[in-house]
Amino acid sequence: MASKFNYAKSQATAERLLKKFGRSLLISREFSEADPAKPWEPGVAYTATYLAFAAVLPASKGTIEAFDNRLEGGTLIDERLRYVLMSPVMTRTSTLGPDIIEPQSLDVLTFDGREWTVLGCTPLNPAGPAVLYPMGVKR
Repeated sequence: MASKFNYAKSQATAERLLKKFGRSLLISREFSEADPAKPWEPGVAYTATYLAFAAVLPASKGTIEAFDNRLEGGTLIDERLRYVLMSPVMTRTSTLGPDIIEPQSLDVLTFDGREWTVLGCTPLNPAGPAVLYPMGVKR
């Protein structure tokens, strides 16, 4: 039985609330394109960047471990970890790269003038399209 819940509307609501009460940030990822005629040679590397909106919250041991990351010695250092709820709606700001990406480990978020590395992301996508990207980040 198909779901009658309108996930596109939920995604739009999340985007509207994050734009109003959250902050803008950049998410970037390194890509490499190999020449199909020379697959043995390293590809040309480039960075794709995207503008998105998110809520940035203090992290706890539980929110970070939800991404299957274990903290060294069980210690959490607040100043270096954040829990981010990011909208799946994004605008590519670079000339190269796919139109949208799903955040993954080692992507970089830039906000508050600092770079934060994504530790992990578990998309909230109950019926296909993502409604929200919860993730842990580390500085």
